[in-house]
Amino acid sequence: MRHCPCGSKIDYSNCCGRYIDGPQLAATPELLMRSRYSAYTLVKINYIKRTMAGQALIDFNPAEAKCWARQVKWCGLRVLQAYNVSNDIGFVEFAAHFQDGDCLQSIHEVSEFHRVEGVWLYVNGTYKT
Repeated sequence: MRHCPCGSKIDYSNCCGRYIDGPQLAATPELLMRSRYSAYTLVKINYIKRTMAGQALIDFNPAEAKCWARQVKWCGLRVLQAYNVSNDIGFVEFAAHFQDGDCLQSIHEVSEFHRVEGVWLYVNGTYKT
């Protein structure tokens, strides 16, 4: 059994692997955010790209994302809060920890997700300090 990188302590194939490698769609913004974190740790950038829309997708550089995801060592994910403001808009605040060379770093972000034609997509993120 291989635990999922998202920190759920569930087998990858029964957790984020259902979305990244399989046909299933994430049912909530939090599940999508967790699967996107796992995809970064596994350098599955095609999944990252296909789960984006709007400005996030316009600004996305797959080659740059792949290079960055490969060069860092992913250390963990903490979901701080997840909430919906409507049936089609949700937010997830998280902290993702990684090591870049000798430096331990983190991304603290509030991610915005929109459900478009029944599919949750990442549309924007605001970094927190």
